[in-house]
Amino acid sequence: MPRFLFWQKKKMEIRPIAGFLSAAECALLIHLAERKSMVESTVLLEKAEDRSDNRRSRTAWLTPADHPFLGVLSERARATTGIDPQWFEDLQVVRYEPGGYFRPHYDQCSEGSEACSAETRRFGGRKRRYTLLVYLNDGYGGGETRFPRLKRSFRSATGDALLFSSAHEDALHEGAPVTRGVKWICNLWMRPPP
Repeated sequence: MPRFLFWQKKKMEIRPIAGFLSAAECALLIHLAERKSMVESTVLLEKAEDRSDNRRSRTAWLTPADHPFLGVLSERARATTGIDPQWFEDLQVVRYEPGGYFRPHYDQCSEGSEACSAETRRFGGRKRRYTLLVYLNDGYGGGETRFPRLKRSFRSATGDALLFSSAHEDALHEGAPVTRGVKWICNLWMRPPP
Protein backbone atom coordinates (compact mmCIF):
# COMPACT_ATOMS: atom_id res chain seq x y z
CA MET A 1 0.00 0.00 0.00
CA PRO A 2 1.20 3.54 -0.64
CA ARG A 3 2.69 5.33 2.33
CA PHE A 4 0.77 8.48 1.55
CA LEU A 5 -2.84 9.48 1.25
CA PHE A 6 -3.54 12.01 -1.46
CA TRP A 7 -7.19 12.71 -1.11
CA GLN A 8 -10.07 12.07 1.18
CA LYS A 9 -13.43 12.55 -0.49
CA LYS A 10 -12.93 16.23 -1.38
CA LYS A 11 -9.31 17.13 -0.58
CA MET A 12 -6.23 16.54 -2.69
CA GLU A 13 -2.76 16.71 -1.22
CA ILE A 14 0.25 17.85 -3.20
CA ARG A 15 3.40 16.62 -1.53
CA PRO A 16 6.57 18.64 -2.26
CA ILE A 17 9.75 16.57 -1.85
CA ALA A 18 12.98 18.55 -1.41
CA GLY A 19 16.12 16.99 -2.87
CA PHE A 20 14.53 13.91 -4.43
CA LEU A 21 17.41 13.86 -6.95
CA SER A 22 20.89 15.37 -6.74
CA ALA A 23 22.08 17.96 -9.26
CA ALA A 24 24.39 15.32 -10.80
CA GLU A 25 21.48 12.87 -11.17
CA CYS A 26 19.36 15.57 -12.82
CA ALA A 27 22.21 16.38 -15.21
CA LEU A 28 22.49 12.68 -16.08
CA LEU A 29 18.78 12.45 -16.95
CA ILE A 30 19.06 15.56 -19.15
CA HIS A 31 22.10 14.05 -20.90
CA LEU A 32 20.32 10.72 -21.48
CA ALA A 33 17.25 12.50 -22.89
CA GLU A 34 19.35 14.64 -25.24
CA ARG A 35 21.23 11.56 -26.41
CA LYS A 36 17.91 9.90 -27.33
CA SER A 37 16.96 12.73 -29.70
CA MET A 38 14.05 14.56 -28.16
CA VAL A 39 10.91 14.85 -30.26
CA GLU A 40 8.08 17.35 -30.28
CA SER A 41 5.73 16.53 -27.42
CA THR A 42 2.34 15.10 -28.26
CA VAL A 43 -1.01 15.01 -26.52
CA LEU A 44 -3.05 11.81 -26.52
CA LEU A 45 -6.30 12.99 -28.04
CA GLU A 46 -9.52 11.05 -28.54
CA LYS A 47 -8.67 9.61 -31.93
CA ALA A 48 -4.87 9.71 -32.14
CA GLU A 49 -1.57 10.75 -30.69
CA ASP A 50 -1.17 14.18 -32.19
CA ARG A 51 0.52 17.52 -31.89
CA SER A 52 -1.71 20.07 -30.24
CA ASP A 53 -1.57 23.75 -29.42
CA ASN A 54 -2.21 22.68 -25.81
CA ARG A 55 1.47 21.87 -25.44
CA ARG A 56 4.78 23.25 -26.67
CA SER A 57 7.78 21.21 -25.55
CA ARG A 58 10.08 18.35 -26.51
CA THR A 59 10.05 14.87 -24.97
CA ALA A 60 12.20 11.77 -24.60
CA TRP A 61 11.21 8.50 -22.93
CA LEU A 62 13.77 6.66 -20.80
CA THR A 63 13.66 3.03 -19.66
CA PRO A 64 15.86 1.03 -17.28
CA ALA A 65 17.60 -0.36 -20.40
CA ASP A 66 18.91 3.15 -21.17
CA HIS A 67 21.06 3.45 -18.03
CA PRO A 68 21.42 1.73 -14.63
CA PHE A 69 20.39 4.95 -12.86
CA LEU A 70 16.80 4.44 -14.06
CA GLY A 71 16.62 1.42 -11.74
CA VAL A 72 18.00 3.53 -8.87
CA LEU A 73 15.36 6.18 -9.58
CA SER A 74 12.60 3.55 -9.54
CA GLU A 75 13.78 2.21 -6.19
CA ARG A 76 13.91 5.72 -4.76
CA ALA A 77 10.35 6.33 -5.98
CA ARG A 78 9.32 3.03 -4.35
CA ALA A 79 10.92 4.12 -1.05
CA THR A 80 9.03 7.42 -1.23
CA THR A 81 5.63 6.05 -2.25
CA GLY A 82 5.54 2.40 -1.24
CA ILE A 83 4.47 1.52 -4.81
CA ASP A 84 6.25 -1.35 -6.55
CA PRO A 85 8.13 -0.25 -9.72
CA GLN A 86 6.24 -2.85 -11.77
CA TRP A 87 3.43 -0.25 -11.76
CA PHE A 88 5.64 2.59 -13.10
CA GLU A 89 5.46 3.81 -16.68
CA ASP A 90 8.66 4.67 -18.53
CA LEU A 91 10.19 7.97 -17.44
CA GLN A 92 9.17 10.99 -19.52
CA VAL A 93 11.78 13.78 -19.72
CA VAL A 94 10.49 17.13 -21.01
CA ARG A 95 12.29 20.26 -22.19
CA TYR A 96 10.48 23.61 -22.37
CA GLU A 97 12.30 26.32 -24.36
CA PRO A 98 11.37 30.01 -24.03
CA GLY A 99 7.66 30.27 -24.86
CA GLY A 100 7.14 26.58 -24.04
CA TYR A 101 4.11 25.58 -21.96
CA PHE A 102 1.52 22.89 -21.24
CA ARG A 103 -1.99 24.28 -20.85
CA PRO A 104 -4.24 23.01 -18.03
CA HIS A 105 -4.57 19.24 -18.27
CA TYR A 106 -4.92 16.02 -16.34
CA ASP A 107 -2.25 13.32 -16.47
CA GLN A 108 -4.71 10.94 -18.07
CA CYS A 109 -5.31 10.18 -21.71
CA SER A 110 -8.24 9.30 -23.88
CA GLU A 111 -8.96 5.61 -24.30
CA GLY A 112 -9.83 6.47 -27.91
CA SER A 113 -6.10 6.80 -28.54
CA GLU A 114 -4.41 3.52 -29.53
CA ALA A 115 -1.17 4.56 -27.80
CA CYS A 116 -3.06 5.21 -24.57
CA SER A 117 -5.10 2.02 -24.87
CA ALA A 118 -1.92 -0.02 -25.39
CA GLU A 119 -0.34 1.48 -22.28
CA THR A 120 -3.49 0.81 -20.24
CA ARG A 121 -3.51 -2.82 -21.46
CA ARG A 122 0.15 -3.16 -20.47
CA PHE A 123 -0.90 -2.37 -16.89
CA GLY A 124 -3.89 -4.72 -16.83
CA GLY A 125 -6.45 -1.98 -17.44
CA ARG A 126 -5.19 0.26 -14.63
CA LYS A 127 -5.22 4.00 -15.19
CA ARG A 128 -2.65 6.49 -13.92
CA ARG A 129 -3.20 7.14 -10.23
CA TYR A 130 -0.13 9.13 -9.16
CA THR A 131 2.31 11.58 -10.71
CA LEU A 132 5.86 12.18 -9.51
CA LEU A 133 7.08 15.35 -11.25
CA VAL A 134 10.79 16.16 -10.74
CA TYR A 135 12.40 19.51 -11.57
CA LEU A 136 15.71 18.80 -13.32
CA ASN A 137 17.01 22.37 -13.33
CA ASP A 138 16.33 25.90 -12.16
CA GLY A 139 17.52 29.31 -13.35
CA TYR A 140 14.72 29.80 -15.89
CA GLY A 141 11.97 32.42 -15.86
CA GLY A 142 8.27 31.60 -15.62
CA GLY A 143 7.41 27.93 -15.96
CA GLU A 144 5.60 27.49 -12.64
CA THR A 145 3.51 24.36 -12.13
CA ARG A 146 0.03 25.68 -11.41
CA PHE A 147 -3.01 23.89 -9.99
CA PRO A 148 -5.83 26.31 -10.92
CA ARG A 149 -8.60 24.54 -9.00
CA LEU A 150 -6.49 24.63 -5.85
CA LYS A 151 -5.12 28.12 -6.53
CA ARG A 152 -1.58 26.88 -5.88
CA SER A 153 1.67 27.31 -7.81
CA PHE A 154 5.02 25.61 -7.41
CA ARG A 155 8.47 26.56 -8.59
CA SER A 156 11.16 24.32 -7.22
CA ALA A 157 14.92 23.96 -7.15
CA THR A 158 16.94 21.39 -9.09
CA GLY A 159 16.10 17.89 -7.85
CA ASP A 160 12.92 18.82 -5.98
CA ALA A 161 9.73 16.92 -6.79
CA LEU A 162 5.95 17.09 -6.50
CA LEU A 163 3.90 13.99 -5.77
CA PHE A 164 0.15 14.11 -6.34
CA SER A 165 -2.89 12.04 -7.23
CA SER A 166 -3.34 12.30 -10.97
CA ALA A 167 -6.81 10.75 -10.69
CA HIS A 168 -8.31 13.45 -8.43
CA GLU A 169 -10.63 16.05 -10.00
CA ASP A 170 -8.47 18.83 -8.49
CA ALA A 171 -5.33 17.45 -10.19
CA LEU A 172 -5.88 19.81 -13.15
CA HIS A 173 -2.49 21.48 -13.61
CA GLU A 174 -0.40 23.37 -16.13
CA GLY A 175 3.17 24.23 -16.96
CA ALA A 176 3.10 28.03 -17.24
CA PRO A 177 4.98 29.56 -20.18
CA VAL A 178 8.75 29.73 -19.81
CA THR A 179 9.83 33.35 -20.20
CA ARG A 180 13.62 32.93 -20.00
CA GLY A 181 16.03 30.03 -20.29
CA VAL A 182 15.11 26.36 -20.58
CA LYS A 183 13.04 24.33 -18.11
CA TRP A 184 13.63 20.58 -17.70
CA ILE A 185 11.35 18.19 -15.81
CA CYS A 186 10.66 14.49 -15.71
CA ASN A 187 7.41 12.68 -15.00
CA LEU A 188 7.01 9.24 -13.49
CA TRP A 189 3.42 8.00 -13.69
CA MET A 190 2.24 5.17 -11.47
CA ARG A 191 -0.64 2.75 -12.10
CA PRO A 192 -0.88 0.63 -8.93
CA PRO A 193 -3.88 -1.49 -8.01
CA PRO A 194 -6.49 0.35 -5.93
